[in-house]
Amino acid sequence: MPQNDELMAEFLRVACLQTDIIWKNISANLHKYDLMLDRLNSSDVIVLPEMFCTGFVADPKTHYRDQDRVISWLQNTAVSTNNLVIASHPYSDGENYFNRLFCCFPDRNIEYYDKRHLFAFGAEGEEYSRGKQRKLVEYKNWKLLPLICYDLRFPVWSRNAENYHALIYIANWPAGRKNVWKILLQARAIENQSYVLGVNRTGTDGNRIRYHGESMLVSPLGKIVNRLDRAEQILEIEISKEEIGLVRKNFPFLKDRDDFSLT
Repeated sequence: MPQNDELMAEFLRVACLQTDIIWKNISANLHKYDLMLDRLNSSDVIVLPEMFCTGFVADPKTHYRDQDRVISWLQNTAVSTNNLVIASHPYSDGENYFNRLFCCFPDRNIEYYDKRHLFAFGAEGEEYSRGKQRKLVEYKNWKLLPLICYDLRFPVWSRNAENYHALIYIANWPAGRKNVWKILLQARAIENQSYVLGVNRTGTDGNRIRYHGESMLVSPLGKIVNRLDRAEQILEIEISKEEIGLVRKNFPFLKDRDDFSLT
């Protein structure tokens, strides 16, 4: 295990909390996460599922009111653990509602990404506004692209135009489509020659939708390196820049990518 800051830049330790989210109960969920965080080993990044303290809710007008409390908890967790913390929660900017992913840094700085692809099948687009741009996050000399659930189905939005090192998808991905979850995570890793980390919830929500968990890490060659089952548990992994470099050197496919931009 690397011990100094220079070497640490070559490795990134990520802790993924796969939980059975208690339906619309923010206090109970935050307490659950506090207990799980007490069990963590040393890490650099902590990743929580989509809408980590409510479950997937289509009624942001109720739950956005807790946004300051949730953001404060994320900031305090980032400070106390000295980690970058990634999670999403319903958010209002005073005019629109967003499924907003927060990246909270140990210095209390916050960057965010609003979910681009809204899940019409679950009525998400009826209340939430669509995000307009991606957010590349840089931390400890790593370039990370965090996205949300349904974004996984849209390869152009995940396209590696910035030579990022890892794609991170946080999700409430139902059990009935678990095979699609696995296949798409592997496809995104292969086509972008990056690590892909999918962090899903487990259990059953208030709409009786079942979730399969299976949070996983996929290598830049598309191999599943680590994978959880349905249990509520923590996935702790370490990723290496050296592996990314070797893959891109031996198979320089990214050099042949098309040159275009999204609007």
